[in-house]
Amino acid sequence: MLGCAAVNCSNRVDKGYKLFSFPKGKRGTKWVDNMRRDKWTPTISSRLCEVSIKIRI
Repeated sequence: MLGCAAVNCSNRVDKGYKLFSFPKGKRGTKWVDNMRRDKWTPTISSRLCEVSIKIRI
């Protein structure tokens, strides 16, 4: 199951949350910077849930 990549977030698709792929370019860089995960790079399957986007972005 797809789950949120945010630290301490256990939201997943099967729990009814919407998940969003990381955008490319400057917007994607902003998302990654706001994640505050040291030395982390999103993969093609990395997602953020609707709750984490509102909090972090």
